[in-house]
Amino acid sequence: MGDDKPQLIKKLIWGLFVLVAAFYGYDYYTFENSPESPLNMKKAEIVTLQTQVSDLQGKIKKAEDFFKTLEAKKAELRRYAGQLGELKTSVSDSLDVPSFMKLIVTEAKKVGLSVVALKPTKLTKQKYYAEQAFDLSFQGVYVQLLVFLDRMSQAQKIVRVDDFTMKPKSGNTGKFIELVGNIEIKTYYYISTAEDNVGVLPPVVPPPVPAGKVPATPGGKPVLQPGVPPANGGA
Repeated sequence: MGDDKPQLIKKLIWGLFVLVAAFYGYDYYTFENSPESPLNMKKAEIVTLQTQVSDLQGKIKKAEDFFKTLEAKKAELRRYAGQLGELKTSVSDSLDVPSFMKLIVTEAKKVGLSVVALKPTKLTKQKYYAEQAFDLSFQGVYVQLLVFLDRMSQAQKIVRVDDFTMKPKSGNTGKFIELVGNIEIKTYYYISTAEDNVGVLPPVVPPPVPAGKVPATPGGKPVLQPGVPPANGGA
């Protein structure tokens, strides 16, 4: 009986050891594999932070690349601004219809082309420009028509011929075959937009002068205004 107690105690100790080992083994397994364990939550947090760092590095790289090309982009914008200024000389911001019609008639007379009728037709507006069309009925020989179109192409304004019809005039008996026909002539003008005012500073308006006071010059002397007598007799 006395020999059974040590064996029983050993069994109890080993049983307790196995129980403790099993408990800690399960706890360790849960710590390693459960998504809600502190270890795996920290791992997920680290992955999230690594993704954010990677995104930030990508944005920094893009910003660095942008700043490297910033001067080139500024030069390109200045070039575009210069081109816009040049275009505005040929495409004004308004169109004087009677003056343009007079130009057509004058150029036709210079080459001997007869203007039978001339009238403005449709006006088409786009985002940055407007297109005004004119219908021209003419009479003349083919060479006169060619020279007229060449002279119109050299006008200060942009001029385009979109459509034309012509046929021999009935009863031609001269040396040259005379033609009659119609030409659609188009010209353009620029429509100002909000982009034109980008970078333009508003005018500086001086503050109003209170009644009874005279504004002073940079030297400190008052500026005389009509109807305001000088203080102290002008001294």
